[in-house]
Amino acid sequence: MDTANDNKDAAGETEEVNFKAKYLKLTAKLREHIECPVCLETPRSCPVPVCPNGHFVCHVCKRDICPTCRVVMGRGKSTLAVTVLENIEHDCPNVGCDGLLPLDQYEEHLLSCLHRLVDCPVNECKKKVSFSELIDHLKHSCEASTPVEDLTKIKFPRAWNYEYFGTGTGYWSSDVLLWKGEHFVISVNNFTEFELWEFTVQQLGPQEKCSKFRFSLTVHAHNDYERKGKFLQVFSGEPFSVDVEESKRRTYAVTLKDRQMKQIMGPVGADGLFEFCVSLELTCEDG
Repeated sequence: MDTANDNKDAAGETEEVNFKAKYLKLTAKLREHIECPVCLETPRSCPVPVCPNGHFVCHVCKRDICPTCRVVMGRGKSTLAVTVLENIEHDCPNVGCDGLLPLDQYEEHLLSCLHRLVDCPVNECKKKVSFSELIDHLKHSCEASTPVEDLTKIKFPRAWNYEYFGTGTGYWSSDVLLWKGEHFVISVNNFTEFELWEFTVQQLGPQEKCSKFRFSLTVHAHNDYERKGKFLQVFSGEPFSVDVEESKRRTYAVTLKDRQMKQIMGPVGADGLFEFCVSLELTCEDG
């Protein structure tokens, strides 16, 4: 009796495997048939232009002439291709991800894919890195970041001292921090052409994770560790996500005018350098 049931289960599993293999083969054929011959991508939105001879092209790559047979494209649109793209699974385009997603889950997956490309959070680096390799990049490849500092056992605030020559645009190595199992990057930059200083706190995760954390950042004199001096500036908010494009980071930065920083730094030191300090506190809604 047990043997009969085992054979029945095995036959059922074999049938399921065969059905899935046939389904994957069919959808691969359909995907190949509606693939745009220009960008080699499967369309994921309608309309799908079609030439009089039945050749498809995505709406982004459409031109006056069909790229396949060179006839005039016209205004033809394929409802069949739309039906196909709405009912097949789509490949994730990120290198290293073998995900196949229904169309209604595709965009959401791209936002959270572990292999999505992100800009290195260090402004001077300018490299795009797979999210899954970002920490390794910061540890071993990025020349403008410091070694990861574990803040698990530290009592906040954590303070950093900075030196400034007083002229020219300044870039300092970004500090990479680990706290509550999440990584953060704090960066300080000044731009003389704008007479502006920028301070950023990024979290190496999606925005929904960032919303669980808050930071308090104080810019103060280098020897004012109790933060009670006459000139200091305090900022608070949520860290922004590493998914924010490098070109848009400045909209998330907290800023100070050059005259405010000069008040905080005070007179130049005996070594010809100006000094200031940045203190950071992090809190999490989960305690």
